[in-house]
Amino acid sequence: MPNLSIIPDLCDVLKITFNYLLSGEVVSMKNCSKELENNLIQIVKEKEKTDKRCCHWRFLLACWYL
Repeated sequence: MPNLSIIPDLCDVLKITFNYLLSGEVVSMKNCSKELENNLIQIVKEKEKTDKRCCHWRFLLACWYL
């Protein structure tokens, strides 16, 4: 997943929507809200995984320096 701060610019350059970038398909207006919700949930899950990995590495480094 790219840095979230560059996603709007990336979408502009590619001339696609945020939803299309995350889902990889054109989302109908009927399903737009649900698809957006699923994409946002996935982003939060990925962020949580990354945060946990960083926390584990910090802990291991702190223990190593003791």
